[in-house]
Amino acid sequence: MNEIFALTAIILSFVGVTPYLWGIYKGTNKPHMFSWIIWSVVCAIAGYIQLAEEAGAGSWLLLANSVLCVSIAISAYWRGTKDIKRIDWVVLFAALAAIPLWIITNNPLWSVILVVGIDAIGYVPTIRKSWHKPYEEGAIMWALSVIVFTLSFFALEAYTVTTYLYPVTFIIINFFFVAYLLLRRRAVDK
Repeated sequence: MNEIFALTAIILSFVGVTPYLWGIYKGTNKPHMFSWIIWSVVCAIAGYIQLAEEAGAGSWLLLANSVLCVSIAISAYWRGTKDIKRIDWVVLFAALAAIPLWIITNNPLWSVILVVGIDAIGYVPTIRKSWHKPYEEGAIMWALSVIVFTLSFFALEAYTVTTYLYPVTFIIINFFFVAYLLLRRRAVDK
């Protein structure tokens, strides 16, 4: 059953990202490259931590998502937002500077806490950009990510704080990000 949940999560990730990438190509989605760079690196690290902690099929999604994040980061370089502020640079450097802390941390729990923190910081540029232009983010992809991370949670083969902290955190964060986007869209429309 774990494998079915994991494969379903991966398929839904690709289903959600495909129209998002198409929107980037058409110019309707303009992701913030810095967020996606951070998520590319951190997703791979979190997947590796889950794999090392015997999460089994539950780690597959994060490893697959790291590839998807890289594709979005590359697309964002060419067709993403060009509205990059000083705070975005600060967030990028802070997130990247925290990665060596993860490397020297010899405790898997502290490693995953650092990774979750770095990943959460990665939302700052996207949230800032979406405040002004909420239609430049695909709400459907973000809503699907709530389902995807839920499936990933159920795909875990070992339930420890180290294995479930990442998916649970991003079920919650992505849920609130979708709500944020929809509320900002409503406010902009008025």
